[in-house]
Amino acid sequence: MTVWFHRGEASGLGTMHNQQDQWEGSGTGARAASVKRAAQLERDGHCPKAADDQQVAPRPRAHGQLSLSGHETVSSPSSACSSAPDLANAIFVSIPAYRDAECQWTMKDAFEKAAQPDLVRFGVAWQLHPEEDEEFVRIAGARSRWKMQVRDVRVPYTEATGPCRARALAQALWHGEGYHLQIDAHTRFVQDWDVKLRQELHDAESMASFGKAVISTYPCAYEGEGPAAQISEDGHATLLCADRFDHEGMLRLRSRTLSRRPSEGRPIPSRFWAAGFSFSRSKLLQNVPYDPNLPFLFFGEELAMLARLWTSGWDVFAPTQPILFHQWERKRKTIWTDGVHNSALKLQSQNRVMAMLIDGSHYPDANPAGSCHGLGDCRPLSSLWEACGIDLRQKRISERALWGGLQRDAFLD
Repeated sequence: MTVWFHRGEASGLGTMHNQQDQWEGSGTGARAASVKRAAQLERDGHCPKAADDQQVAPRPRAHGQLSLSGHETVSSPSSACSSAPDLANAIFVSIPAYRDAECQWTMKDAFEKAAQPDLVRFGVAWQLHPEEDEEFVRIAGARSRWKMQVRDVRVPYTEATGPCRARALAQALWHGEGYHLQIDAHTRFVQDWDVKLRQELHDAESMASFGKAVISTYPCAYEGEGPAAQISEDGHATLLCADRFDHEGMLRLRSRTLSRRPSEGRPIPSRFWAAGFSFSRSKLLQNVPYDPNLPFLFFGEELAMLARLWTSGWDVFAPTQPILFHQWERKRKTIWTDGVHNSALKLQSQNRVMAMLIDGSHYPDANPAGSCHGLGDCRPLSSLWEACGIDLRQKRISERALWGGLQRDAFLD
């Protein structure tokens, strides 16, 4: 695996350096030893998990180092990001960015609209062309103090394998912040989004079966791009619902717009989960870390994570108000337009996911024994499909699933 990384500030600026499958010269002997230990843990398939009542801590790895397997070790910038004044309340925002010029504006918007920008940290997994894309690997118009609050890892776009590995790369840049927000590179925020998300989560945790909650939905759209992007803060919240089974047998989701804000002002239990907007305590990163071994999986990514979250005791809730906005209509480079997509690997990933979703098993030899990328043991998988109203074997969607567990008159659409 080829990785470019920045050797100075964690700013997303500066020269890209090339490193081929090595970590030599990236730090001291102690740092290298920590990388070896992390690689050994990954190679053996033993992922450290935090107990539900314990304060989560970063995975054992050297500062500024990232290891996903025994064969791939990459460097990310070291910085002062882990010494936040209030780490327990800090929010780590992970982003996969495939040649996406909007990401610089996403970070700028998040910092400018946060009530406490000093408690916001970004981890970005860039997938780039080394010359064509370097101009937007930054925070747009950034103040210098924000540059040190961004960690990144950069991979050639020709080696991109879809969202799962990219999200795993971004998550591995976490340095112990108390909260985790997973978004896409083309996102905008309301004012004081950080305070609002924490409050929504605290309310949801009081309703969660095991005290573990995730705030998630498909956000409403923002219009325009870059500095011209516009959001509508007086809109309505959305709830995830089942839509249809596609021609490949994968369940597709959609969001429906709620007609009114919940009368009690509390988050709404959701039957489904969205990859582009997921806010939780950071212990989710160790309880249910992203599986990097699902190349070119797109539709199926969210359902696989939902099954793992549910069986690990996490409940999903929709926010009571619009907090994030997504650029749904856009012209940008993708792995399809760039010719990077691999249909054979995509099919293998889909087969593995369907085996887990239907039978609770894994695609053969996909994960070693003891892997942290499988189902949990808090609840049976069958209880998820019963709660959702979905029959994966027969490809049936109940009325309850189509409307997210609510009545039709709860929605505008």
